[in-house]
Amino acid sequence: LLHKGIYTPTARSLARWLVHFGCSQKRVGIAIQKVASVFGIPNAPRMSPDTVRRAITEGGIASTVQLGREMAGVPSLTMSVDGTSHKHQEFEGQHVHLRVPNYSQGETMANASSTPVTRVLGVVSLTGKSADVSLDGLENQINGIGELAASAPSSKWGDLFTFTKYLKSLRGMMSDHASAEKSKAEKIASRKHNDAIQELGAQEILDMAPEELRSLLHRHAVAKIEGVGGFQQYMEMDPVERAHLDAAQHETMKRELGEELYGTLDQAAREELDIFLWAGCCCHKDQNSFEGGNREMVGVYKKFGLVQPVLLANKADTATIARILDPSHGAKPLSPDETITVEKMTKGGAKLCALAGALFGNKDDKKGLGDDYSVVLSGFYQTPVGQFSRVHHSRFGSVGEAAADLLEFHSGIVSLLEDVRDGKTKVSWTNLEKNIYNGLHDNPTLAELCVLTIYHQLISCPYMAKVRGQGTDGQSALNLGPLHNEICSHCQALIDKADAFLEDLVAKKASLPNDYCFGGHQFTHLGAIDAVSSFVQDQLDRTLVHRLLITFLQGALATWVRFSAEFAPGGLIDSASVDFRLSAWMPPTNDHNEGLLGLLRRTLRVLPRLGLHQFNSMVMWHQNNTDSFMSSDVWTSEDDSWVRKQARGLLESKPEQRRCRQLFIHHQQKLQSARIALKRRETNRENQAR
Repeated sequence: LLHKGIYTPTARSLARWLVHFGCSQKRVGIAIQKVASVFGIPNAPRMSPDTVRRAITEGGIASTVQLGREMAGVPSLTMSVDGTSHKHQEFEGQHVHLRVPNYSQGETMANASSTPVTRVLGVVSLTGKSADVSLDGLENQINGIGELAASAPSSKWGDLFTFTKYLKSLRGMMSDHASAEKSKAEKIASRKHNDAIQELGAQEILDMAPEELRSLLHRHAVAKIEGVGGFQQYMEMDPVERAHLDAAQHETMKRELGEELYGTLDQAAREELDIFLWAGCCCHKDQNSFEGGNREMVGVYKKFGLVQPVLLANKADTATIARILDPSHGAKPLSPDETITVEKMTKGGAKLCALAGALFGNKDDKKGLGDDYSVVLSGFYQTPVGQFSRVHHSRFGSVGEAAADLLEFHSGIVSLLEDVRDGKTKVSWTNLEKNIYNGLHDNPTLAELCVLTIYHQLISCPYMAKVRGQGTDGQSALNLGPLHNEICSHCQALIDKADAFLEDLVAKKASLPNDYCFGGHQFTHLGAIDAVSSFVQDQLDRTLVHRLLITFLQGALATWVRFSAEFAPGGLIDSASVDFRLSAWMPPTNDHNEGLLGLLRRTLRVLPRLGLHQFNSMVMWHQNNTDSFMSSDVWTSEDDSWVRKQARGLLESKPEQRRCRQLFIHHQQKLQSARIALKRRETNRENQAR
């Protein structure tokens, strides 16, 4: 474990693995001692928590060096990002997708024919949600990686890897469909173009003949001096301002030369410099299409004058409803406040799913029914019943799963609610329980649940199986254009044969999945489909179900078309060559960043004082396979000594305190700007009053 009083790289690696598997940093030393004693090593030294913390930081630094080398060693890569907030602080998860060496086989350079992998850049703390702030954070992150990688003793990668070189290699970006993420992609593409123009200009300057270069410099120098009013004014300028002016003039010269040279390039050469592909997460495409279909469906009642689903009013609005329905109210028209209250009240299948999730699958263990749901239903049906879906707008497919559960276990859930009511000292409902009970006895609401379940089984589940299911490893988002054309065609086909589907559903034809599921995928919730068949046959108005289903599919289809616009014929992805799409590989979903940010939130709940740099170090070391990198020939004993020194220096600089200090300074600056703006508005109002 020790060599000359220093823990060996193997011991430090063991400490990192123990922390990764859940061992507390304070208990790592004891755990190592116990394991050592089992293998006949008595009196093994006890690693202190401070040493464990430094070992984790060393793993993060080594992973950063690894990232710098890997990104500098490939001609192309892509990125993916996602943001979240935690306790009013903004964070962004970042990954890169590229081909890397196989360190376990002794490779030092990436194989061009290998399958791309995903590497964690880490989670960065941001001062805002805007695209500019995010881009600045990415630039600082990449430049920091390049500087650290270049300072390692074994680094032999020539020039410093910078954000400019990163953009040159960058071929595309994966994100969700938020406007801020799309804006960031546009800004990256613009910055990539501008940097390419500057590089063309710089190369043109290097290739110029001496006389031609002298003439060019003279012409720009004259323009620069005339721009400030003459040579005397130029010499009287502050030296710092004069240096900035000289640098700006040099950049202008490179840009002009670059634009002139860019204009002479053919279309293929321009595309090689400029092309930057953006693809949206397929999970978000399905989620938004589900929501788009539901939005259209809930408008059917008003459009055709149908009986609407029962109101699922919250506790505050229930009093208003009781007052309106009171006989003493009579035929009085509703007041404006009452009208607003009634119109804003939610109803329908999706709302019922959300309420059921709050009661049966609440993420807070102290709220809702907890395990009573699965225990009681398992006894009711004499077969194991799992937990109810945790319904949330950001949990992909959770509403469809909840709708399926509500239909399949309808009788058991109604019985459970009655048992809960009757088991109280004062027999009564809570507002939540009564809403769910009423919704489960309301035919329009049940009809919506049937439609949600049908769409979830026919479209959502088969689609997700094709983009993230078994056998999809290595699949690129850029090759999914045909899949999205097929999903749109399938939605239209279901619209055209909705009558036949409902007839076959009621008849429970064995060929139902093959005939109507996208791609012939089998049902994942067969019990729910059987329940839908029974409800449609015995209880619900089939005409209403038919109208709701068609409207839902029409809304979903329109949303599919809108959210798969990047694959449109003649677009950037459709026009890109096979080789370019191969070089611009990116995953079909943004699961990596969603999972990284979710891990951050869960970790900070358990370890609220954990520094962001420590979290990044733990995650990067494990997910980037840095242990294999540090065990290979590219990592030397000099690197081990260097990384220990770097880790000690980083921890002494107190990075978490520096991060919080930067956030505080930004907060004060933002507050000062707001107060100045407020004072200006007050002054303007006073002037107008005079």
